[in-house]
Amino acid sequence: MKSFFQLKIIVLLIVTCVPSSGFAAESSLSSAIRRVASQVREGITPIAVFDLDETLILTHGRKTLAIREVLPSLQARFPEEIARSFPTLSPSDLLKLPNAYDLEALFASFGIHNREFTTSVMKAMLPVYLSSKFMDFDSEVPCATSFVRELMRAGAYPIFVSSRYQSTQGVATQENLLQLRFVDAEIGYSLILRDDGVSSIDFKRAAFKAIHDIKSINGQPASTALVFENEPENLNAMSDAFPTADAFFIKGAFLKDESLHAPAKGHLTRIRDYCE
Repeated sequence: MKSFFQLKIIVLLIVTCVPSSGFAAESSLSSAIRRVASQVREGITPIAVFDLDETLILTHGRKTLAIREVLPSLQARFPEEIARSFPTLSPSDLLKLPNAYDLEALFASFGIHNREFTTSVMKAMLPVYLSSKFMDFDSEVPCATSFVRELMRAGAYPIFVSSRYQSTQGVATQENLLQLRFVDAEIGYSLILRDDGVSSIDFKRAAFKAIHDIKSINGQPASTALVFENEPENLNAMSDAFPTADAFFIKGAFLKDESLHAPAKGHLTRIRDYCE
């Protein structure tokens, strides 16, 4: 894949319609389907921009396995903490949290209140989590696959923008999307991943600018209609980059909290998953 920061986005031709998935049109996300259908009727290809981790894909299985892999290396320093957390730690423990990225809250649920331990676990597990190891244990956010494929069936063109690293996670991310059935070999889509040495927010802003500059897809006029994110900072950057889009915030996991604002001429909707 070409480096994104050369502002080259891979666009794959759509050669077939996506079969209907039975997504419930009467859900709270029905406005997204209507928005796509409306643009298609106007002869404009609607672009839908999706983050991946905790927006479409749950990484709790991968994160739990990464933590469990590094805990034995911390045994000598934190024997009591590991004795409490290691035997039963599972993805369900993350799902129970108001913020699934909050490791302090995770370990507090085991009766562990040691910030040095939490910091040490985070530092040790991050390289494992940000590798392709254990990515087979990722799963969809409930109903996400059905929703994405319904959008594509209605005529949307999806662009997946993720802060996963191209160097270590690129191939596995393509396999992720295929394995979870977000796409297949005959579905047109674009995937943009981060280069090494670039901060997440700088990468996202550059990606959003490049997507905003897309004027046509497959020879047809195109514009961004929908954006989806779980990180408040990133969603606000989307709202700024795509002022006429409708924005969807997926609740449940974030690294940095901040107040959300809607696109200037669009709407902001908060959802827990895609079954609503």
